Amino acid sequence: MISDGHSYSDFVLVTKINVVTSEYDVKQVSWTSMVRSYKQKGCPVARTLDAIGERWTILILRDLFLKGPRRFQDLQESLAGVAPNTLSARLKDLELRGIVAGRLYSAHPPRLEYQLTEKGRTLGPVLKALREWGMKQAGDQRGVEPVGRAARRRRPDGRANGPESRTE
Repeated sequence: MISDGHSYSDFVLVTKINVVTSEYDVKQVSWTSMVRSYKQKGCPVARTLDAIGERWTILILRDLFLKGPRRFQDLQESLAGVAPNTLSARLKDLELRGIVAGRLYSAHPPRLEYQLTEKGRTLGPVLKALREWGMKQAGDQRGVEPVGRAARRRRPDGRANGPESRTE
């Protein structure tokens, strides 16, 4: 059991592939991806979120729709704040699901360019709907009052609760 009540069987995915660098050199590569599942296989919304609901995934898809095929470093520059290992994990997961395809453009060192597959392009209306909703409903979020934990950290006079705001 993990501290949040999940077991490893809830969301560990181990992937193994063979990488062929030449006719005589085949290496097996594996990686572990911590992909959570809603475990609601009967619900198409839950299955969709299982496929594209991880943080950064929809923004990766946005860039591929808007800018076409992208290299890893292009995506990393566009997605300010994403860690390289996170971006790599999201791209690998999208590849495994058949949503994006990586094409080798440099063998030494191996470098990939990512593009949407036909299956990935079918997500176009979904991203368009998210964009339209965001433009109409999410609007400009500057000046919005904090909610949740951020709101609880404020005192009634608006100053933050914390050691720097105490006058004792």
